[in-house]
Amino acid sequence: MGGPGRSRGMMAGVPAAAFRRIAARSVAVAVLAGLPGVGVGWGGGVAGRDDGPAGRPGSVGTAVARAGVGGGAVARASGGVPAGGPAVFAGQAAAAAAEGDRPAVARYATKRWIRHRVVPRERLAGIAARYRVREASLRRWNPEVGDEPEAGDVLRVYTDFVPPPRRLRTVTVQPDDTWTRLARRHGIGSWDLRAMNYRPGGRLRPGEPLRVWVDPIQQAAIDAEWDDPPLGVRPGAHGVGSPDDGRLVAGVQLPERPAYIRKIPGSAYGTTHTIRTLVRALETFRRDTGFGGRIYVGAISRPRGGRLGGHRSHQTGRDVDIRLPLRTSIPQALEPIPARRVDFVALYGLVRALVDTGEVVVLFLDYPLQRRLARAAKSVGATDEELAVLLQWPRGRKASRGIVRDSPGHDDHIHVRFRCGPSETECRGLDPEGWGDLPVRDVIAAHDPRGAVKTRPCAACGRSERGVGSASAAASPRRARPVARSRAGTP
Repeated sequence: MGGPGRSRGMMAGVPAAAFRRIAARSVAVAVLAGLPGVGVGWGGGVAGRDDGPAGRPGSVGTAVARAGVGGGAVARASGGVPAGGPAVFAGQAAAAAAEGDRPAVARYATKRWIRHRVVPRERLAGIAARYRVREASLRRWNPEVGDEPEAGDVLRVYTDFVPPPRRLRTVTVQPDDTWTRLARRHGIGSWDLRAMNYRPGGRLRPGEPLRVWVDPIQQAAIDAEWDDPPLGVRPGAHGVGSPDDGRLVAGVQLPERPAYIRKIPGSAYGTTHTIRTLVRALETFRRDTGFGGRIYVGAISRPRGGRLGGHRSHQTGRDVDIRLPLRTSIPQALEPIPARRVDFVALYGLVRALVDTGEVVVLFLDYPLQRRLARAAKSVGATDEELAVLLQWPRGRKASRGIVRDSPGHDDHIHVRFRCGPSETECRGLDPEGWGDLPVRDVIAAHDPRGAVKTRPCAACGRSERGVGSASAAASPRRARPVARSRAGTP
């Protein structure tokens, strides 16, 4: 009665509809498990292996095609992991995106499976940031990985943003080299360099070779500026992760300049991009406004980033605290409370100098002070249109408008958050505006063993969706520039 599926479900005490779903999942996983090049992990997860036919990486998509199983069934059978075309190693994508010797990020028209081979000292948080995916998603796609992957592991990543993988460079130790100097020269932490080249005692010997896994984009920027760094700020300092959950690698200290005073030198470390942008902005402010009072720069980050006492952010070297400028008639050693001590015309000039760099994601200032700032800005010629872009006021402290936003506790200083730098591949923005302008090439069609480019209508996006094709098809280079502004995060 009712067919075999119904009778078996009833015998097991399971409703018929639920039994049919379980049966469909089991059949799909069983079919996939019997195909070469595809492995099925615990819980029915499907993962490609490198032992597919003709030496090509196996994939769920090709397995589905050979088995005649619907893609939706496979997605359900694999625990919601999307099925796609042949998996591409990150190195293959990088080769398609590179322009001569200049490394670049490969950006595909649609998301696809990428295989990332882990190198020594790589962590899941950094890998997730490289591909602009969430660490939780990366763990879900690779359930076999423990707390952290080991060197040589191959991870599956579903993304359309593929930076070049780290490359091995052999370095010969010179007589004046130290672990710290060599690490900074290659954009890695000294503790990582030591782990890559462990030896009892840990002492360097001139003439010996060291193995260093470098980021190609980061290393290209370091090589170009190492001998003559702009503003005297060393290249290579970069953030990993987000401002409230990350770290700083090879941090560079804010140099001493007449334009400002470092209030906390031990916490005045940041990324190369942040420090250079900050120095230029403060010097521009002094030159354009003629302000004669003191500008105190407070907390930025520790030399290695991470948690900073009294702050939830300031972990990746992109957040900077600057004391509100005082009127020149007020003793400069006093605190800027009450607000009548503050020179709001000078504050407007400071905010404009920072924002005009084009590298500020958000600037935090208490909402009541924004009204005073607006009044001072209008007194020096600012228009309503300019202030509508600059300030959250008068739309309410919860409004998601304006670069200057309200955040409790910012009544004596401004908190400035800068964007990721143009060579920071593992820096994560809290919103699209925070990502850096990495060198990007749009790879329209690449790495398809079937050859031809296939185009099919995409009803959801209202345009043609390109398939994959030959590695020679690539668009002209362009830089990624986010245009949307969403949540700014909190300091």
